[in-house]
Amino acid sequence: MRRLDALWLSGAVVLTALTAVPTNAQAIETTYPTKDFSMEVGATWTSGQVIFYNRSVRVQGEVHATESSLSGCRYTKATVLGITKQSAIACNETKPFQLDFPADVLGGAAYADVSFWDYRGDRPDLELRSQRIAR
Repeated sequence: MRRLDALWLSGAVVLTALTAVPTNAQAIETTYPTKDFSMEVGATWTSGQVIFYNRSVRVQGEVHATESSLSGCRYTKATVLGITKQSAIACNETKPFQLDFPADVLGGAAYADVSFWDYRGDRPDLELRSQRIAR
């Protein structure tokens, strides 16, 4: 009888070791909704991704401006849950940006509004294009 108990016990240990216990790599690996955006006006553009986390949103990408644009300067603006932020202004260059927003609501933010702007200095800036990016 002892031999059967020992065999059963060793089988239980093996079975326990083989059950689905996530490794650190599995536990860390989480996929969040990521949506691409892209807007062009002539030779200028902005493009990137909106990443919808559980309680925040990240809008990241690049903005590109050339001398052929109205002012030679462009920027990207984003609004999430009534909070608006903008990228650095790119003048005759390409600049990366990352805008982080809190979204501490049940289910996270449903969408982000992303827009492409012409910077005009002493005159009001001009919105060139906009997109609503849904989760």
